Amino acid sequence: MTRTTVTLATLAIAMAAAAPPAHAAPDQQNTPLLLVPAELELAAPTPGAELRRSVWIVNTSSTPVELLAARGTCGCTTVAFKPQALPPRASLEVPLRIRAPKTPGVAKSVQVTFAAEGLPPLKLPVRIQSEGIPAAPRPGIVAEPAQVDLGPVIAGELITASARLVNTGSEPRTVTAARTSCGCTRVIDFAPFTLPPGEAFDVPIEVDAPARVGRPFTKEITFIVEEQAPLKVPVRMIAGHPDVDAARQRVDALLNDAYELDDFAVEEGSITAIAWNTRREPEGRVTMTLAEDGRLTSLRFDAFTTMARDAT
Repeated sequence: MTRTTVTLATLAIAMAAAAPPAHAAPDQQNTPLLLVPAELELAAPTPGAELRRSVWIVNTSSTPVELLAARGTCGCTTVAFKPQALPPRASLEVPLRIRAPKTPGVAKSVQVTFAAEGLPPLKLPVRIQSEGIPAAPRPGIVAEPAQVDLGPVIAGELITASARLVNTGSEPRTVTAARTSCGCTRVIDFAPFTLPPGEAFDVPIEVDAPARVGRPFTKEITFIVEEQAPLKVPVRMIAGHPDVDAARQRVDALLNDAYELDDFAVEEGSITAIAWNTRREPEGRVTMTLAEDGRLTSLRFDAFTTMARDAT
């Protein structure tokens, strides 16, 4: 029996003939550039190790885009990038080298920013943690537990939680300020407070769960405490969505595993994903909609052209 391989392009054409086309995802409407993946969360097996990863810049528009520059926020991050024009519907691989913290159990957040002519900066958040047991904190204000783990959440929902701060020292300590690593994470009605020795205080927070599904999502709250180093508290979660699970099953069944779908996101009633080929290159972007009963009602495939990158 002959096995027929269905491509995303032919499947999309067939779906379009049977149903109204899906609308473009909001981020595609707002900017022609797409980063795949949208962020990186890395674990280094040894402190100080250098990890090598790649990110893809995709021009989803019908006109060329001039890529001007790329830089990291610290010397620990090296970006292999040359200014160039990115043709329409093309994807460019950008290799990265990121050095982990030298202290076991310590994490740091950096950002790689890409500049393009006439467009807002394209920012890639990167969080890298060295494996190992961190040193015991000095007496003072600490977080217990050390991180806020929200576990599985529904993509796009508003999550409320709290970070518990405890004074493990022998003197009162004042928490004077709190700041977050992004607007998606907020400390609710913060006001400075003083913790006596042995006392605890629950700081209320709220987090917008990411639209992107299936990848760990970590943001950070930094508390400024008098007479001690700033206290950084990670807020971790992983987003899921029942519609994404249904869409993945429907499309995987139709494609006979010809592509791997990843980087799912739920945006205003549509589901987007990146289709990767067997060489782990982004082949295109898939936009899907589902009926209430889980049927796949529309599918659009926007193909990418992979550019050869310089060996330097």
